[in-house]
Amino acid sequence: MTVTRWLRLASVYLVLAVAIAVVFSGVGVRTPWRQMVEAVAVAFLFGLCIGPMTAFAMPRLAPWLWCHLRFPFNWVAIAGAMTGFAMIGSAIAISVLIAIGYLPAAEFWRWYAGSMRVSIAVTLTVGLFISAHEMNKARLEQANTQAQMASLESRVQPHFLFNTLNSIAALAHDDPARAEKMTTQLASLLRSSLDSHSTPLVPLGDELEIVRNYLDIERVRFGDRLR
Repeated sequence: MTVTRWLRLASVYLVLAVAIAVVFSGVGVRTPWRQMVEAVAVAFLFGLCIGPMTAFAMPRLAPWLWCHLRFPFNWVAIAGAMTGFAMIGSAIAISVLIAIGYLPAAEFWRWYAGSMRVSIAVTLTVGLFISAHEMNKARLEQANTQAQMASLESRVQPHFLFNTLNSIAALAHDDPARAEKMTTQLASLLRSSLDSHSTPLVPLGDELEIVRNYLDIERVRFGDRLR
């Protein structure tokens, strides 16, 4: 993960911390600034202990659960996983507060029970959004892959590929130079088909070169009959 993305995530956690402090801790414009900063800092700590773990694990775990479990069990499992991350992260955050002397150790379970409602609610809200985004992303990638394969199949049909390979094999002994040229032309056709997804628009000269390669390959089979 790049530094820029870490900074972006930290900004998101800070905004969430402010929102949590306002909604759940009653922070407002009349709240003393020390109390306001304290509430935001505690919420930010919880976000740092829960957020990165969830953001790292869910894009990998959610697609796997989605593929291996049926609806609605996949969403139940995803929600259960995020609840587990919220519980673990909350325990880590409270332990940090105890370690720095902000809380006495005896307050662990009281804080833990009190933080669960907020932590789970926020984690599920953000986590389900991330999971839905990853699901849509995975579907789009699958659709793009299928479209790319369909494009390849439409431009290079199996019988054309087999006939070309047979022609190359026949020329390998009688005319090696021509067989080598035909292999290069076939490679160019395959490359252009695979690249059509990432570069749907190409210069006219490149497209004409692809057509010439195709016609040269077919001319080996049909000879002067091809016009």
